Amino acid sequence: KYLGHFIMILYFLFGMFAGQLGLDHSLYDYGSGSGAPYSDMNGFEPYIWRLFWYKAYWISFAVLLVFISNLFWSRGLTGAFKSRWIVGKKRMNGLIRNSMIGFSALFLGIGSFIFYNTNIINEYHPPKYWEKRAAEYEKKYKKFKNIDQPKIIGVNGEVHLFPKESRLEYSGTYKMKNKTDEAIDTLHSNFNRNASFNTFSFSVPCDTVFNDNTYGWKMFVFDPPILPGEEFSIEFSGTRNRKGFSNNGVDRTVIENGTMIWSNELFPSFGYNPGRELSNKRTRKKYGLTEEQDPMLKFDDINGNKHGILGDDADWVDFEMILSTDPDQIAMTPGYLQKEWTEGERRFFHYKMDQKIHNLFAFISARYEVLQEDFNGVSLEVYYHKSHNYNIDKLMDGMKKSIEYYSEIYGPYPYRQCRILEIPKYASYAASFPNTIPFSESIGFVMDIDPNDPEDLDMPFWVTAHEMGHQWWPHQVSGGNVQGAAFLSEGLSEYSAVSLLAKEKGEKQLRKFLKYELDKYLEGRAFEQKYEPSIIQAEGQSYIHYNKAGLTMYTLSDFIGKDIFNRALGNFIEKFRYKSDPYPNIGEFINSIRKETPDDLQYLITDTFEKITLYENKAKSASAFQNLDSTYTVNIEVEAKKVYSDSLGIQSDGELNDWLEIGVLGERLVNGEMEEFPIYLEKVLITDSLNTFQINVKQKPIKAGIDPMHKFVDRDSEDNLVRVTMKNSEIKNSAK
Repeated sequence: KYLGHFIMILYFLFGMFAGQLGLDHSLYDYGSGSGAPYSDMNGFEPYIWRLFWYKAYWISFAVLLVFISNLFWSRGLTGAFKSRWIVGKKRMNGLIRNSMIGFSALFLGIGSFIFYNTNIINEYHPPKYWEKRAAEYEKKYKKFKNIDQPKIIGVNGEVHLFPKESRLEYSGTYKMKNKTDEAIDTLHSNFNRNASFNTFSFSVPCDTVFNDNTYGWKMFVFDPPILPGEEFSIEFSGTRNRKGFSNNGVDRTVIENGTMIWSNELFPSFGYNPGRELSNKRTRKKYGLTEEQDPMLKFDDINGNKHGILGDDADWVDFEMILSTDPDQIAMTPGYLQKEWTEGERRFFHYKMDQKIHNLFAFISARYEVLQEDFNGVSLEVYYHKSHNYNIDKLMDGMKKSIEYYSEIYGPYPYRQCRILEIPKYASYAASFPNTIPFSESIGFVMDIDPNDPEDLDMPFWVTAHEMGHQWWPHQVSGGNVQGAAFLSEGLSEYSAVSLLAKEKGEKQLRKFLKYELDKYLEGRAFEQKYEPSIIQAEGQSYIHYNKAGLTMYTLSDFIGKDIFNRALGNFIEKFRYKSDPYPNIGEFINSIRKETPDDLQYLITDTFEKITLYENKAKSASAFQNLDSTYTVNIEVEAKKVYSDSLGIQSDGELNDWLEIGVLGERLVNGEMEEFPIYLEKVLITDSLNTFQINVKQKPIKAGIDPMHKFVDRDSEDNLVRVTMKNSEIKNSAK
């Protein structure tokens, strides 16, 4: 018994520390390899065969354990191991021996097949190997970071998808231009070392002077150099196909139904990629690197704003693409369909965009049903899996309301078409490309939303509103490769969605969502492993440029005035639409807001963008009595405190001279249940830590307090409201 316990302890310890010992291969981890995510669009494909082989592998091993346990199983008094060994030998008959040999052979044979897939036709290395590779990449190639290179100005290509065969063929042409003031003699190109290009040729004379197959890095020297303003082209082609399965899963580049491929997975990119660097301080130090990665350049850095946040190898590009797929599928990419035709057993689509876009796009192919409506001169389309028609009306409504509302603020929707495309739920996200929005089935198409329940956040509508915001931010205005740039894309799209949600869904859902944004921000800063920057210094922290930005931008608009705030946004986007070199930056955005903001609220802009501002607001007590005219007088006592935090979390008290909000909640009957809702909200100037307010409301108050809608970053928002105590004696006194 004790030996068995000891073995189990060793087993659990092995599971905890196997990765650190370099033993993280699935062949060592009992029961591993059994994960097979399900999607309605794709069933268990492409995982089914991987699941089968791993199940067979571990079942054969389990049967061996059963045989061994049966041989040494103690019946009666427990004897020493020697006596059990003797008993086991006696129990070993021909049937058991042959069965154990058979299952052992099965276990080893299937294990060998799994090893062939994971280690021979696919690549496997323990974690420390990849750590070392990342460190060596930085040591070898960081010296080429930020060097001037030609930029892509046009993309023309073909992608041919073969979903049933899990493969693709592609080819393309980049139109390149030297946008600098100096001649360029060298191009540094990246490639996937496991799927390099079949062809890669230039329209101008050049030689390959360096080729590193380990890190996927090539250097080409132009002879003569490319002069300022000179253009040339690069032609390339390649193939991809699934090779069995890997230790981590299955290659999902092309799947049977619902393929989505990001362009940077196939097409060439140029220059040093900081995203491949190690980020953990201890790991970096172990390999002789500086503990900290280079910070992004400051928001107003001239060199940083020469390049866009989506990459330094292109600005805005012309785009044209031909796709083909199986005859029962529709293939799509950004742009307008120029032509569709069938050739043999293939279905072809020719797309072209009539204005410049970012050099980031996707290729999608699936078996779709289509919902199409015309709205204000725009063709709105939802491409969905046949049985997923539950929420397509919400997605369609989200597109309509977004186009209508955002066009009023930011200017006209820039395309003649907008389409949402369902993709399998292997990841829960949506992505926004010009006029094309891939959208995971899990966050839009299969969610059960009760339209009559104000507590049930309408996620399909909300995600659509956010992704539609991207049709302006960054697909019309994009920041440079500097601090704060992600705010101009994600932060302003998040604000757009929150503002639209408030307009269309009311205060109940707004309060719920602002609380969600607040909690996600506080959670993110609590688990920050490095340091928390202010918004103007943010470098990609999602809890800042999504959650904090969505919350604080809505608060700014509410206190400054939505019309004033939105006018400033409209002026900003009009000034910088499709600008590059220099790209607009967050400092210019802040200045555009400051110009429209009253003097007594200038502090709010500073607190929002340039500082890490936290409140510790609390409702201490609330009481009320009913008046003779059936109104209610409510007395509220609240406590307020403002603190500033530095990047390390060290806090200092801030002076209170702030506009905050007090409020009272009542109740109403909705669908047979009582729900809380605001019956009184008032913005008040607070200068002391303790404050009392007396207000009149027309409906019986239930709760009252400070910042009831969660508009400010409060470290503990649960104590912002208290229940109102009714004082009946006041009614009698009033009657006298």
